Amino acid sequence: MEGTISIDKLWTFIQSMSLSADNQRWLADRLIENSKKNESASQYTLKDNTIDCPYTQEEIDRRLDIAEQQAAAGLSIDNDEVFRMLNAEENEENQLMEVTQ
Repeated sequence: MEGTISIDKLWTFIQSMSLSADNQRWLADRLIENSKKNESASQYTLKDNTIDCPYTQEEIDRRLDIAEQQAAAGLSIDNDEVFRMLNAEENEENQLMEVTQ
């Protein structure tokens, strides 16, 4: 449910932007291109009650190590902070819309 809410907020934010038709097409093309990459990377197959993963355990461990190092160095933000930022942006936009009305 929370994932759907954040996607809805993102969509509302995108709609509030003054994007030309060319910019909208560019954004759509990037999203489609990225989703195709993600689809092919997440095609898991079940055989013998195990799931084939596109990453080896070593790659997963390496990615986790990097993420932990970035978090310790303050180079990342958690989901709660992302939601706070989105809510703050939405509140600012609502205040601007109220002022212009």
